[in-house]
Amino acid sequence: WTSTLKPLVFALYITVCNSDSCYTQNLQSFDTLSDCHVAEKAHRDIPEDGSWKSVDYICKLENGVML
Repeated sequence: WTSTLKPLVFALYITVCNSDSCYTQNLQSFDTLSDCHVAEKAHRDIPEDGSWKSVDYICKLENGVML
């Protein structure tokens, strides 16, 4: 039996909410969680546009669980 491990891929997701619903989108993928956190901070520093009730960024395993 041979197992092939797939590399971990981390993704930066944005979630924006208005008064009725929320929308989540994958912004970018990274090879390391550290690189994802750098991009997360950079995105948080960008002024929000639109009239969203909330805007949040999070790094997670791509197609995986929250870290």
